[in-house]
Amino acid sequence: MSPTTPPPPGTGDVVAGAGPIGRRRFLALLGAAGAAVAVGGRLRPAGAQTPPVPNGYVVAWPDGVIAGDPTPDGTVLWTRVEPPAGAEPVPVTWEVAADDAFTSIVAGGVAVAESSADWTVKVPVTGLAADGWLHYRFLVGADAGPVGRLRTAPPAGTPTASLRFGFASCQQRGTERVAQRAASEEAGLDFFVHLGDYVYVDDGATVSLDDYRGVYHAFKGDARLQQLQATLPLVAMWDDGEFRNGIDRTEDPARRLAAETAWFENMPVEAPGGDVGRPYRTVAWGDLADLFLIETRSRRDPELDDDAAGASTAGRTCLGAEQKAWLLDGLRSSTARWKLIASPTDIAPWANLDPSKRGFGGWDDYAAERDEILGVIAAEGIEDVVFLCGETHVFIAAHLMPSDDPGGPAVAFAFTTGSQSADPDLVRSAGGDAYAATQGFVNVGFGSTLLNPHQTYVNLVNFGYTVVQVDECAVTVEFRTVNVYDPDSRAQTLARFRVAHGATRMESEIADIPALSAPDPSRTIPSPFASTGLSAVPAAVGGVCPLPAAPSAPQPVAPAFTG
Repeated sequence: MSPTTPPPPGTGDVVAGAGPIGRRRFLALLGAAGAAVAVGGRLRPAGAQTPPVPNGYVVAWPDGVIAGDPTPDGTVLWTRVEPPAGAEPVPVTWEVAADDAFTSIVAGGVAVAESSADWTVKVPVTGLAADGWLHYRFLVGADAGPVGRLRTAPPAGTPTASLRFGFASCQQRGTERVAQRAASEEAGLDFFVHLGDYVYVDDGATVSLDDYRGVYHAFKGDARLQQLQATLPLVAMWDDGEFRNGIDRTEDPARRLAAETAWFENMPVEAPGGDVGRPYRTVAWGDLADLFLIETRSRRDPELDDDAAGASTAGRTCLGAEQKAWLLDGLRSSTARWKLIASPTDIAPWANLDPSKRGFGGWDDYAAERDEILGVIAAEGIEDVVFLCGETHVFIAAHLMPSDDPGGPAVAFAFTTGSQSADPDLVRSAGGDAYAATQGFVNVGFGSTLLNPHQTYVNLVNFGYTVVQVDECAVTVEFRTVNVYDPDSRAQTLARFRVAHGATRMESEIADIPALSAPDPSRTIPSPFASTGLSAVPAAVGGVCPLPAAPSAPQPVAPAFTG
């Protein structure tokens, strides 16, 4: 690309066709292409000029940096700058480089932060090499912000050996962000999924767009959260904490629009089709996995009262007709080995012994629609479907079967992560002896599996996040916990589960549960859960995985497994 060639449409990238290049060359190209700059990730009309840095402006980066959904050739880069005193637009240079010293730049351009977008900058970057890590940063003048890492996905449909990622939900202010720091230190993660309740708004006071923006400012200022988001790409979905508690399709349209606008402003997510109200989308990883991110709040029918009948009434919806059709079509047409569905609310039934009434799980008010989805998976032979869920503040591993065959083979699996830091803290709220309270709630979780035989594991005690390892022949899920009251706490594994390709039952390996509270946080609670043990998974031969063996009878946890 010659210095006079305008940047290609879509990214404002002045390096396309010329990189990797040194920074001096990049600055020369940037100056030559200054007539076309991005605003919120979009090019200005031809002839628009880059505004100067406001007089006396000292840049700050109050919310850090984030890279979003990985694609084979790019990502979405995000930051927010401190507003200038006079509210003039602020030109922000963005750079992507092969090294963290930015001596080998592969993409870059100029965006403009403006008050209309709350001084956020969101740039969709394309044209990057597939399946690799790069570094990125933003600058105002010569002042550079934090350096982040971005990941590109493997090319669509190409043979892909593995994927490893974390997922979490429910982070509150007022507690140490220990789980976020620990997740940033996990080895080998490709990205991190947040399933919502990223912020918690005030149900009564957070109403206007400025109200919602202020909540994000408060939450995003945390250094440990910024560390996680600079280290790993973020794949985000909202829950109800980003709107108000219990949002459904009857929400006031003005308040809904304010909440959605603030979420899209603050997340490295491009609205599919440009529709601010549509966050559901797919992240693909070669031929190995399709990750479907579904939205379970703003399209749903109102919740039922605790004792209300009608959960199995046909037509009650959690997803809405359009999103449900999108999901089912995606499952049918996916050629990936694993179909992973990220659901902000728990899909598995929970203590729903009477199918005419609601249970405790997020989908228990919409049992008919859940049965419809599982019925399609069963009837059409869609294998290797795993749901990854949040919101309950409880770690749960469960088998999924249609309600007309509750004792039959699982047609899918569900793993629900505990909260990163959110209330209720059942152990501390119980008062008295925290160790005894921990034992009590461990037993309550075990009792739940007796009432709900499809559940393998329920933990109401621990905080943390979940790590997922996806390989050709198996998905392995680890529930990871930290002591949120100890800033130096290291993550431990509570339980490990494996779903083999084609399996109808999961394998499990359960550790004794660490106690959370002083004076002796090293004490553990003997686990009442049985463990099948994780068998060795042979490698695929000629691209074909061996059929899973029948699961063995549950066995006590091997003493060598400490998590």
